[in-house]
Amino acid sequence: MKKIVVKFFVFFSILLGGVFFVFGENAKSESQVEGNVIEASSSQKGDTLQPGEKVLTNNSSQPGEKVPTNNSLPAGAALQSGDTNKNNSNQDKQKPPLVEMENILNESNSLHLFFYKDENIENLVLHNFNDNKEHAVIFSSGKKMRRLFYGEDRNLFCMEKWSVGKKVSESFLEKITYYFYATEDLKTPNGKQNYFLETKEFDLQKNYFVQSFYNSDNLLVEKNEFSILNVSEKNKLQFGKNYTKLNFPQRKEFYFVYKYDEKNQIVHEEQVHFIYRTKESMRVIKRNSIKNIFVYKKIDCPPETFFYENDVLRMKTIFDNENSYTQYIYFEENNFVKVQFENGKKILENFYVNGKAYEY
Repeated sequence: MKKIVVKFFVFFSILLGGVFFVFGENAKSESQVEGNVIEASSSQKGDTLQPGEKVLTNNSSQPGEKVPTNNSLPAGAALQSGDTNKNNSNQDKQKPPLVEMENILNESNSLHLFFYKDENIENLVLHNFNDNKEHAVIFSSGKKMRRLFYGEDRNLFCMEKWSVGKKVSESFLEKITYYFYATEDLKTPNGKQNYFLETKEFDLQKNYFVQSFYNSDNLLVEKNEFSILNVSEKNKLQFGKNYTKLNFPQRKEFYFVYKYDEKNQIVHEEQVHFIYRTKESMRVIKRNSIKNIFVYKKIDCPPETFFYENDVLRMKTIFDNENSYTQYIYFEENNFVKVQFENGKKILENFYVNGKAYEY
């Protein structure tokens, strides 16, 4: 068993050993960490929404959804499969999971490496660095691997996502995310809201950079998405290591703003999309925005919703209850449509021209 573990450890050490110290020193020098361990998810480019639709981020953390935490490691319990005893129908026994687990100690007789694997969980490795002051947790499943780095205070400060090939030369870093914990009142760049956590995620395959901010309740309050221009295949890893310098041109593509009330209910969500003359241009020629405002007036009833396109009201929805509501759709020159629903069925539709009801 130890031979298997040692081979596993040697492979990942050769593949990834030098990367930790470069990323660890860069991330640690920039981050200010305190509070709970928090892990954010990846993002992709945003899509323009249709009138009336809610603003959707391309980060798996949706508005109003808390950031997942990493407070615990997977337990040894796993899904068990039944094995019927053909010789005795009254005795049904469950097949125990095949578990592999090994501890490796360092010269100081402290834990250096912990390896765990069973039939129903991806490989898990806990690796201690720097006399147990910093730690790495490695998850691997098939050709994918994640490395999570924790500081002395047990806060997550870096996460890497790798694609693992049959050879070391065939493996590459897909994404890297850094975590920064605010120790004072700081404001987001667009919405000017207080935030507790800032994440910077670099997609080295799509040349994309996403900056996200979370408040003290771990709710997403702002997200900025950038294209990274003129990054070649040769310097992608270099770009990841030198993220603090950002020597490559960044072009903002989207930003998203989310605001909440004292009950952590979403009251404002906005998406702004920047349009450029060419794919490589840095000059903005157009700026499109869509926004939803939510007003909560009744208990156990959806909020009144106001949808704006480039700061012009385009749709208003007033709810009597979850299935009965009145919707106003606005056009230019005070022309609009009033549609009424009751128990989910349309019962009325009126057209208004210059503010007056249109007569057929």
